[in-house]
Amino acid sequence: MLFGMQTSEERTGFMKIFVNIIGLVILLCMTGCADTAVSNSQNEADVPLWDESEHLTSGETVSESAEGSQVPSALIPAVMIDGVTYYLSQGYPIPDEEITLDQVDYTESEVSLGKFPEKDKESNYAPAGTPYVKYGKGYALKMEESGWTLFLVWEERLKGE
Repeated sequence: MLFGMQTSEERTGFMKIFVNIIGLVILLCMTGCADTAVSNSQNEADVPLWDESEHLTSGETVSESAEGSQVPSALIPAVMIDGVTYYLSQGYPIPDEEITLDQVDYTESEVSLGKFPEKDKESNYAPAGTPYVKYGKGYALKMEESGWTLFLVWEERLKGE
């Protein structure tokens, strides 16, 4: 029968079914969204953020440097050289002809990007054996794919962006 030709009991039954279906659809949507949010938060938890108690250099904490500047709360590529942590600059690769190789040195160890370097010549970005040289106010690391890449102390990195 057509909707207009149904008895009031049939319309009431139809409305109950319709309301139940709508409720079920809403419930499924909410459950699906909740599952997505849970899985996203679990994925984010797989890459830990810096521990506020860890130190960049002697006397500097991760959340605030000795000068009072804020440093990143999420990990970015970094290398520690002579007790100072240098961060990947957002600049362009450095041409080979600008690099002088008379003072070349090499990284000695690597930690995952989920951690930051804790000892000299350690990087969370470059594998052990990666060459680096002093370049301006930072260091240039030679990456296979991208060439020489500039790393700066946090405050200098911010000035360059």
